[in-house]
Amino acid sequence: MVAILIENLRNSESAVRQQAETELEAMGSVVIDSLVVAMRSDDLGQAWRAARLLARIDDPRRLDYMLPALILSNSLVGQVALKVVIASLPAEQIGPCLVDYLPRCHPLVQVHVVLALGNLHHTEAIPALMQLLAATESAEVRYTVIEALGLLNAAQSVELIRSFQHNHNHHVRERVQIALTRLGG
Repeated sequence: MVAILIENLRNSESAVRQQAETELEAMGSVVIDSLVVAMRSDDLGQAWRAARLLARIDDPRRLDYMLPALILSNSLVGQVALKVVIASLPAEQIGPCLVDYLPRCHPLVQVHVVLALGNLHHTEAIPALMQLLAATESAEVRYTVIEALGLLNAAQSVELIRSFQHNHNHHVRERVQIALTRLGG
């Protein structure tokens, strides 16, 4: 029965998918292991739906299966996992945990992790953010990191940020100017 419902998470008919989600969620913790496997599926939609279901089921093992999901290649699953991790960890553990996972995340998840670190004002993340900025090829990650460094008052990052002031991406250039203004650079 569970296997059929899990398979229905990838069905082309939305009513079938919704019914499967409803039934799986009602089963609660009994289906966790099956959903964890489905969350790693090559079918991106099925994996995302499984992750969303896992996020809604209250289970003490939640962090055990959501932390590794931060670094899966499916960025939608990673974003769901990030929300669960932030909601599940004590406030003082969120920043260090996110810094640890940051370099291994999919670039689209990195953007959300960087935003979270900036919003948390986690200044201990500055060295990791500077490393990511120097290494990333993603314009989205780059301009998000630059913005976060500005918000974190990371004066030690001025020279690194300045090195992107002639970047080909206009969003990067805009964030450089804003960050340098904030940082007095």
